[in-house]
Amino acid sequence: MKSPAAQGLSGCLALLLLFASAAAAAQALRVVEVRVDGKAVATAVAIQQFLPSQREPVALQVQAGQTLSDGIEIGVPARTVVVLRSVNRNRIELAPDTRFTARVNASGEVHTVQGGSARFDVRSALSFFNVEFNRFVALVRGTAFEVEAGAGGEGAAAVQSGRIAVLREVPTLMQDSGRQLDMLEQQVLDAQSSPRQQWPAVEAMRRYARSDEAMAQYNGDLAGATRRNDRDAQMCALNNLGLTWLARGDPAAAQKYLRRMLSMAQAGNDDPWRARALNNLGAAALEQGDLKGAVSHLENALAVNRALEPKAAQRRIAQVDGNLGLAWRRLGDAARARDYTERSLQANQQLAAGHDSAAVARNLESLGTIETDPARAMQYQRQALHMRERLYGDTPHPDLASSYINLGFLATRAGDDGAAAADYGRAVAVREKLFARQDHPHLAEALVRHGAALCRSGDTAAGVPQCERALAMRIALSKGPVDAAVVDSYRQLAVCWAVAAGQGHSGAQEKMTQTLERLKAYQAAGASPPPGTY
Repeated sequence: MKSPAAQGLSGCLALLLLFASAAAAAQALRVVEVRVDGKAVATAVAIQQFLPSQREPVALQVQAGQTLSDGIEIGVPARTVVVLRSVNRNRIELAPDTRFTARVNASGEVHTVQGGSARFDVRSALSFFNVEFNRFVALVRGTAFEVEAGAGGEGAAAVQSGRIAVLREVPTLMQDSGRQLDMLEQQVLDAQSSPRQQWPAVEAMRRYARSDEAMAQYNGDLAGATRRNDRDAQMCALNNLGLTWLARGDPAAAQKYLRRMLSMAQAGNDDPWRARALNNLGAAALEQGDLKGAVSHLENALAVNRALEPKAAQRRIAQVDGNLGLAWRRLGDAARARDYTERSLQANQQLAAGHDSAAVARNLESLGTIETDPARAMQYQRQALHMRERLYGDTPHPDLASSYINLGFLATRAGDDGAAAADYGRAVAVREKLFARQDHPHLAEALVRHGAALCRSGDTAAGVPQCERALAMRIALSKGPVDAAVVDSYRQLAVCWAVAAGQGHSGAQEKMTQTLERLKAYQAAGASPPPGTY
């Protein structure tokens, strides 16, 4: 045990370190030089400062030797260059017409180039040195480079010495699982072999016919990154492996990779990677049904992201808010769910800058699910559908089918079985193309909903075959002794035969009785009957 004197000395040292850290944060950047028309000037020059409380920027006078506070957001006017140095001895040169902000602490630095271009000479990257420009992130461990953030969302980077890794999120469709996720792709730029690269504003969707193909790709990426001892590439691969297991419907397997990713980020004191790992662990816990665990992970992710530069973390904060909205909806707190989802929607709309966005469509869909007023719920769901139709056109996409399912559910709730059948029929058409007519739980769901709606609307001739096909598919896919999906299909088929009996169809009453007897036997036996015995 420490003596009282030693404890007092430790306390004083801790306070001194705290004050030193606070002072460093308060004066995170120093103005090294200001140039106008290519010439250094000694007098103060007016640039712009963007304040959260004001819509328009205000004038800020800067000159060499001046310090700027952590988190300040500035705009460099035309014909002007501002050169900064962080407390970690890193140099930042802001070109004319550049909007920039930074967050600097004892662990690392996060910079955001919201428009224009900036050059970085990194002397001390510490645990992390990340530069965000549009939807791209440059991961730096010591080098000199320049990034450009185009007005339309495009980006470019050029390396003068050393190397950088640029991360981007790529929409990736696992066709066999019917899931789209944003996977990370890393591209390394090297001053000698590949010094410059440009990227478009919108990333083309990557498609895997089978998630096994994606798994093989990402396992190969992990093995290669481990051999090279490339920490960023390892975490990129672990992220993608975890998300692939989520797409395959196995959140427990996903968590194994995501926990490893989190451990690496914590060991390296790398907050940006830690925030991403926590968000994905929250998503995995959500799918596993661990709602309280999901909220805990997601709130931690939110706290880490907010401690980083807010503009840089805006996209990831929106992701976390969206996931928290899902978690609180499942926990039964509609007000809190709506609050998080609306915050996510506002951020994603700002990021989309008026363009169609898959993230915006997901937020609209979530709000439609939360909303208790049928008219407003329908409005949100239709907005999501129309945006997805513009995004995907005639290409089969799981989000299109999801929108049709949601609209069918709302039509059913409103008592309009004809409209419900039409929407569910569209979902069937999309999922049949998506899964190439192979057995799949999502296709079976669309089939049974379509068949039941057809029967309720009076079209039992078309509805019964859809319900029979769904039942056969669910029996074939069943893994447990008594599968709730199989039970549901039996019940929906029995209802269809009851409607047919009410219409006077010969033998329908007997079919209904037989279906109910087989359901009872299935539940009693606790085992799936062989296909074709319904």
